[in-house]
Amino acid sequence: MLRRYVAGFIAMRYVLAEFVLAVSVLILAYINDRLFPDRLRYGIPACIAGAAVILIMYVRDRIRTARQLGNIKNQGEYEHAVVLGYAFFLENRVAAYARGDVIEDDYTGITDAGQLTGRKGRRIVRLTIRGKTYNTQVETPQQAERLAAFLKKKNPEIRLHDLKAKGPGTWKSIDPVPAERAAQGI
Repeated sequence: MLRRYVAGFIAMRYVLAEFVLAVSVLILAYINDRLFPDRLRYGIPACIAGAAVILIMYVRDRIRTARQLGNIKNQGEYEHAVVLGYAFFLENRVAAYARGDVIEDDYTGITDAGQLTGRKGRRIVRLTIRGKTYNTQVETPQQAERLAAFLKKKNPEIRLHDLKAKGPGTWKSIDPVPAERAAQGI
């Protein structure tokens, strides 16, 4: 599960650029062939070169994250993890992905947690793990509070910013209960 999710995160990072460049090649080829012969002959190779560069970057990120994922122990346990955004929470450790880096750490490595408002009003909890920031997306403010309670229980020294710890502080309480999901229409 962890490998599939991270592979999906990497693919989403490059899919738009690849699509735009592929469509640009087709449009330039049509314009060059039908409307302005030989005026745009350098645009097509430039778009193809751009697509090749992005493909190389994609493959490089896949190889680098595959190496990082190789260092993660017991990846099968993440089949039952609570997944919030780019973070995977287990009872005793967390794995997170951000900007091509995958990290696994116990909860003592988390020093800060703060709530932000992302694009389109999405609720984001930003975690600082060993000096790097990782974003987790939560569905409701109550879920952010339950996550904060869980993190505070696991690591009492964690600093919370714009976030209050409410709830039982258990691992299973992070994910919304089915009644809450039904009320949201999920």
